[in-house]
Amino acid sequence: MTTAPYLGLRPTGPGGPPAPVGREELLARLERALQTRGRALLTGPAGVGKTELALAAATRAEARGETVLWLATLPSDREIPGASAAALVASVAATVSLARPGGRRREPRPSDKASTGRTPTAPEASAVFDELPGPQRTAVAMLCREAPLDAGGWDPIALRLGIAQILRTLTRRGPVLLVVDGVQHVDADSADLLRFALHLAPPALRVAAVETPEPYGETDEPYRAPHRPDDPHAAHLWVPSEADVLLVPPLHADEIAELLIHHRLPSRMAGRIHRASGGNPRLALAVGRSLADARTPVHHAEALTLSGRARDLARQLLGAAPLAVRETLLLAALALRPSSTLVRRAGRPNAEADLAAAERAGLVSLAEDGSVTFTAGLLPSTLVHDACWAERSAGHAALAEVVDDPVEAVRHRALATDSPDENLAAEVADAADLARR
Repeated sequence: MTTAPYLGLRPTGPGGPPAPVGREELLARLERALQTRGRALLTGPAGVGKTELALAAATRAEARGETVLWLATLPSDREIPGASAAALVASVAATVSLARPGGRRREPRPSDKASTGRTPTAPEASAVFDELPGPQRTAVAMLCREAPLDAGGWDPIALRLGIAQILRTLTRRGPVLLVVDGVQHVDADSADLLRFALHLAPPALRVAAVETPEPYGETDEPYRAPHRPDDPHAAHLWVPSEADVLLVPPLHADEIAELLIHHRLPSRMAGRIHRASGGNPRLALAVGRSLADARTPVHHAEALTLSGRARDLARQLLGAAPLAVRETLLLAALALRPSSTLVRRAGRPNAEADLAAAERAGLVSLAEDGSVTFTAGLLPSTLVHDACWAERSAGHAALAEVVDDPVEAVRHRALATDSPDENLAAEVADAADLARR
């Protein structure tokens, strides 16, 4: 979890910083949702730019003199009771103690740190906590491990009321924006505390939550329905109807070109980078940097040779899928015209469920006729690149038995073997003649 405030990372001009590339309209929608309803959920696949969008809204809020609390979670936080709530309290202390009159902030100084290694709160922050009644203050101190835990733990009612009172006290000083980055990782205890606090909070407290949906179940339940914004597990912090849900989509090709220029990367291959990345900004930048580092001109008819960070990011996206889903995706990557029916006939009896899970993860899109399209060209190329010869051979052999097109069947048989075969060579030549007609 990240407890330090994000503030001060970016200089701001009048009106705040510009929107991230391609996100002007979405940022305006986010700000309208926060102003009118006070709750917004940004959702979309990893790397699509949700955090960047939330950061832009937060930086604009700070430029207006608002108090901004930034709570970033990690997957491990979900297993630590109270982790996110403790991080929020620490963020309050750090943010308020660095505040100056008029909404300006001062930078932390080495002298802020006491000899004990504990960062003391400034009078402004101390006042927020001093307003708590004794039992609530004790419960909050126990949560943050600044007081010994009693044998029975903290008083849950006092802690609930204490967290709510802290947020209410902040709003008396002016508008407050709370950003929860990675709401899907908030532990259950913290979710309960925050949900109660937000229920009692005045309108001056607005909340933007950032969520990367979790499309896969546990190993014993790999095909469960995904966490959706109307699922209480995904929207930890409020009744679903209270929030506007904003899906962050991929960027268009012209926006990818602008993104590359913004990061001083060559944009002449923006179209191919867009196809390789599927419009995912993080993937697109990784592909652009991979091509820039190669320093070798790529002909428009040549395949992109990618390595390093681009491949690693694709592996991260694919690696989150269960093994069964990855094996099904490999067959789809090997096929010229993949479909759920073709992959199932090639030996994947749960193809439909596997591909549906992959679609929820943003790896593929499924048409009504069952045809499969990878959302980013880098994904199938990485699947094939990382598969061993035996896996590729077995996949091509299975596909050769079930494809309807004789030319495709010959192609798969040829790719399934590395031994000389005169008969197969003749079939390949005949198939080439047939394809040219």
